[in-house]
Amino acid sequence: MEIGEYKATIYDNVWRTIVHDFPNLLIAFVNELFSESYSKDARVEFLQDTHEQKLPDGTVEKRIKDTYFRIIDRDGTVKKYHLECQSTADSSMLVRWFEYGSCIAQDDAVQENNRIVLEFPHAAVLFLRSNRNTPDYMPIELKTPDGSINYKIPVAKMQNYTIDIMFKKRLLILLPFYLFVVEKPLKDCEADSDKLA
Repeated sequence: MEIGEYKATIYDNVWRTIVHDFPNLLIAFVNELFSESYSKDARVEFLQDTHEQKLPDGTVEKRIKDTYFRIIDRDGTVKKYHLECQSTADSSMLVRWFEYGSCIAQDDAVQENNRIVLEFPHAAVLFLRSNRNTPDYMPIELKTPDGSINYKIPVAKMQNYTIDIMFKKRLLILLPFYLFVVEKPLKDCEADSDKLA
């Protein structure tokens, strides 16, 4: 993929529109995913979501994260988050998360006294479709000569959120994706006029 080319799905477009038009909806979702307790007056600030990566053949590839932001709570606490919205899982996801996290960590690296500190953001994925094999976490294990580091990516599954749960937990950010919860029953309804009614 060359710079300037980016093929997004309709789900990516819907997700981006929601989070950028209603950023405060992210707060309840982050509270749900990461067991946080941000107040409703916490502030969401979007961060650079595009990185360019030079490949071995000399071409440059653009990497675009779905959502990269920080939340600043009223007590001044600041944490960074990277969220992805995926229709279904694919085999390259964990590699992409590591690449995204590495780019973020390098951009914000702190160097002092012959030491560098790389901080990865809190990351999670929303799967619009899932099944019984879809895990609750997708771990990345980084092995170093001094030991291993585990980076757990929480998985939110749209099928776990009924309308009642969405309203009770104020997860209004998920409402446009409710169709995925009823996707299979809708096919049955189309064939049965009583169910459709």
